[in-house]
Amino acid sequence: MDKRVLENNEHPAAKKAKHTCETCGKGFAQPGNLKRHTRTHTGEKPHVCPTCNKGFVSSGDLHKHIRTHTGEKPFVCPTCNKGFAESGALKNHARTHTGEKPFVCPTCDKGFAESGYLKKHARIHTGEKPFVCPTCDKGFATSGQLQIHARTHTGEKPFVCPTCNKGFAASGNLQNHARTHTGEKPFVCPTCGKGFATSGQLQIHARTHTGEKPFVCPTCDKGFATSSQLQIHARTHTGEKPHVCPTCNKGFAQPGNLKKHARIHTGEKPFVCPTCDKGFATSGQLRIHARTHTGEKPHVCPTCNKGFATPGYRKKHARIHTGEKPFVCPTCNKGFATSGQLQIHARTHTGEKPFVCPTCDKGFTTSGELQIHTRTHTGEKPFVCPTCDKGFADPSALKRHARTHTGEKPFVCPTCDKGFASSGDLQKHARTHTGEKPFVCPTCDQAFTTSGALKSHARTHTGEKPFVCGTCGQAFTESGSRNKHERSHERQKNWKYKCTYVDGGLEIKTTSGDGVACGIRCKTKANLDYHIQAAHTEEGLRKKLRSEQQLADFLQKKGCAFDRDRVNHVSFVCKPELELSAKCSYPDFYLTGITAKLGAVVLLGNDEFMHRRYPCDLKRNIELSTAISAAPDNASVPLIYIRFNPHFYTKGKVMYDHPLEESHEKLWDIITQLKGPFRPGLNLIYVHYDQVKGDPKKPWTLLKQFTDVEESDVNYDNVELLRDCVLKVY
Repeated sequence: MDKRVLENNEHPAAKKAKHTCETCGKGFAQPGNLKRHTRTHTGEKPHVCPTCNKGFVSSGDLHKHIRTHTGEKPFVCPTCNKGFAESGALKNHARTHTGEKPFVCPTCDKGFAESGYLKKHARIHTGEKPFVCPTCDKGFATSGQLQIHARTHTGEKPFVCPTCNKGFAASGNLQNHARTHTGEKPFVCPTCGKGFATSGQLQIHARTHTGEKPFVCPTCDKGFATSSQLQIHARTHTGEKPHVCPTCNKGFAQPGNLKKHARIHTGEKPFVCPTCDKGFATSGQLRIHARTHTGEKPHVCPTCNKGFATPGYRKKHARIHTGEKPFVCPTCNKGFATSGQLQIHARTHTGEKPFVCPTCDKGFTTSGELQIHTRTHTGEKPFVCPTCDKGFADPSALKRHARTHTGEKPFVCPTCDKGFASSGDLQKHARTHTGEKPFVCPTCDQAFTTSGALKSHARTHTGEKPFVCGTCGQAFTESGSRNKHERSHERQKNWKYKCTYVDGGLEIKTTSGDGVACGIRCKTKANLDYHIQAAHTEEGLRKKLRSEQQLADFLQKKGCAFDRDRVNHVSFVCKPELELSAKCSYPDFYLTGITAKLGAVVLLGNDEFMHRRYPCDLKRNIELSTAISAAPDNASVPLIYIRFNPHFYTKGKVMYDHPLEESHEKLWDIITQLKGPFRPGLNLIYVHYDQVKGDPKKPWTLLKQFTDVEESDVNYDNVELLRDCVLKVY
């Protein structure tokens, strides 16, 4: 028909539209058509399915619907013999063979096989979402999308898998799921030949070849390959986390992340490595783990050609070259290359330590730190140096160790060009130039250059001594002190003079005799002779017992309650291994009355012959503290051990020998003047002991630690312990 005729004359179809809808003005040639159309306004559906009672506007629609129950598909494709319930569906299907797409979008020229597809597609451009959920007011572009969405409110999943009985809200989801059982991947990429279970997966995959990212964020203009990726990304701007864990109420932007998170609570690890049987919470973790067996590192840095097992690792690595730190701490404005680093850093402000050791209840900031710590209990050291076979619990420790063989020091100070084997050592060194001391003690505000120094310092407040000597059980605040102390055992093993007497007895220990050998070793013969005179002769023991009785009579006269047996019993009941080693220092008096008054265990030793000290004495004091504190009644209670010398002593170069009555009165003055609070653990007080010159503010320097021993042989580990324990020297 001539175009000009149409412009100047009424359209032929309009002439036939003799029947007009009173509601919307639409015309129809037949009254029956108008009648059916009117039902779209009234909602009337007079044609009801006898099987499921669903109503329809026309008898034709009902007739088509009935075929969903009967399974009848009378319209067969002559090309592939596939049957269809409707002739229109066959017509649309035929275009999958011919490739015909006659319905073209006027906006982007994309073609479609059906007009309905074009109509739905057009809403991508217009943003129209005419189908609104009556429950949550969310809009959808198609009625089918609304219908599927409505099931998220009702929980209805009418499409059930016949293989595993899993239910689905949409038939398409069931169809896609069924391929997980059959392994069918009918949609093949023409570029790389990779197969996919759904056409949508193929369409998304194709964008990895084309680089197309049609879904653009309106806030930051970042493009995405899928609409769901854009939707998830949008939550980084809004902060929305609609998927909430029912166990801990933590929110997530994606349902998949919630599902993975839930396995933290359940412990479920459904993805198992076929090589080593190790389980993983996600398929992605398994896939990445598998590369530890294959050595595959497919993601290569374009700058330095270093390979990585995942694209995420490569992306993080790239920031080493660019210096980019996009994740900024809102508290201190420090930048980080990854969100994970920021998350871990944030715990330095909050003090949160969510990863707790099941053995000792110690908390850690990261799961990796917990994993490494766990090996201190198991003794596991899986990372072995190929050069010297030394094992390490931490792979980074092995890496640092390897540099002791290679001499490599890749971390160089920009100020003085000094090299370091680790970045941490460089960071600590840098503070010697800046003077920075970022680690502050919360108790006394003293600042430190390193976190390790602060940690060691904190133990001066708590009294904690976690590093224990494996030979004698002596505890230390620092591992370095413990290591030095353990070396002293090695040195003492080579000392020539060893006491062979029975411990606390007058006879030499024989193979068949009773008792435990004393076993004390001395550097010089003079020290051994002195020890035997004091501990293993009748004169020494008689003098010791007589001196003890004199002190007991004095305490009784002063009305001071005491117990002369209970302490030794308590120490060995709670720490029997010290009794077997015969190395526990024996106090002579347990001052029960003073103990009740001060709220601290107060012990008194009458040290006849003991004012000339020998190396093992301090260690015995520490062991005594350990044994007494092990008693349930004494846990976390301060222990005050007064060491009293009743006879002569030297101070500077002057010898003093007070009358016994005068010494006892001096001791009583000291006891009655004791005032708290006292720190937990051992507190030593020395009365009338040999002293040398030193700083009066540091009583441990006034105590003569050894006699008849060369300066080079002084045990500085015991001196350090003495510094912690000595409360006063008189």
